[in-house]
Amino acid sequence: MNHERALLLAEALESDRYEQGYGSLENHREGVSRLCCLGVACRVAQAGGVEMTEEVDSSNDVVFDGHDTDLPAKVQDWFGFRSNDGTLSGSEVDGYDSLMTINDSGRYDFRAIAGIIRDNWEVL
Repeated sequence: MNHERALLLAEALESDRYEQGYGSLENHREGVSRLCCLGVACRVAQAGGVEMTEEVDSSNDVVFDGHDTDLPAKVQDWFGFRSNDGTLSGSEVDGYDSLMTINDSGRYDFRAIAGIIRDNWEVL
């Protein structure tokens, strides 16, 4: 993963601008937008100039370039992720092997995930 862009993602996760969600990149329910860490990556990539289609499906999940749970190829490429789910190649965190499963476990808040990204950017 590109180190500078990994730091951008970590900083965005620590910014308190996003409410953490689970099971989809981003959803809008009860008047609140919630994002998983990969959804935040989509928003950071957009802010960096990556253009994607964006629509809301019948479950109120945001679909970025046809993806609602994993990274669109444009975002994966922009960050330099090795996989579309943030797989920690050759590493695990408490038995979890990807940013997607770490986020969706509910055991890690965005600040903890930011630390995981800072510590593991080379294998992401």
